[in-house]
Amino acid sequence: MLISISRKLPPLALVALAGWALPAQAQSVLPEPIAHLVNQGMRVEESFAAASGLQGWVMAYEQDYKILYTTEDGQTLVAGPLWDARGRNLSEGHQRQYLPQPAFADLAESSFISEKTSAAERAQALEKAKKDPNQNTSALAKIAPETLKPVYVFFDANCPFCHLAWQALQPYVALGLEVRWIPVAYLRPDSRQKAAAMLSAAKPLELLRLNMQEFGKAPKALLEAKVNDQARQALQANMQLMQDLGLQGTPGIVWQDAQGRLQQQGGMPRLSRLPEITGLPEQAQSAPELARFR
Repeated sequence: MLISISRKLPPLALVALAGWALPAQAQSVLPEPIAHLVNQGMRVEESFAAASGLQGWVMAYEQDYKILYTTEDGQTLVAGPLWDARGRNLSEGHQRQYLPQPAFADLAESSFISEKTSAAERAQALEKAKKDPNQNTSALAKIAPETLKPVYVFFDANCPFCHLAWQALQPYVALGLEVRWIPVAYLRPDSRQKAAAMLSAAKPLELLRLNMQEFGKAPKALLEAKVNDQARQALQANMQLMQDLGLQGTPGIVWQDAQGRLQQQGGMPRLSRLPEITGLPEQAQSAPELARFR
């Protein structure tokens, strides 16, 4: 699932932008589509060589930024994510490299649904882990939950890969990991209703789990729930934050590594990568639908 790589831009994002214009002599060496945008008020922050002869352009409107591309002949403007022959989203890398990035601390200000386990539930999970000969349960028991950094996941209630990510993360939640689920809405018309319903609820975690446990069944508790304006505004802010991070699809997973650096994964990760994301040893997965991610 794709989203635009623009950030907080007005409707006529490609032409009606306000900022400063380049000097006339600088404009003369710009490709015509870029020069046209500059004449409309957009400013050029930087340019870089992109794939297949394309030229990348970091454009700005006040404090909002956008990456555009021009063809090798300079005659055509390309807006949107670039994919290579191996299916990799090149624009995500361009955004991380060239656009200002939110800090990990900014995620704590988002409207998220916290999923974590109690001490009693964690003890039960440790007892269960003892039956797995591949688990070092004594090492697991020494990992204090409060030392684990939260993992943030941007999700759409209608996203099947978000459902799979939720399934895959459950064994880690059972061992003390806190996952902070950030609702966004892109996939279907009722995605906004479902996301806003969760954010409006007195017990949002119950609705999150209901949606995941009954995925694809359209629970009435979500579709018929009353939503408030505050939840709608929070949802919009979540979607903006996701774009600011340069995430191109759901699930969008963000975590802090051992060196304190912000890391992110767009899409369902391989199960072997979950220890890196969670800070916990790899856990066994029983859901057959997760087998293809081994």
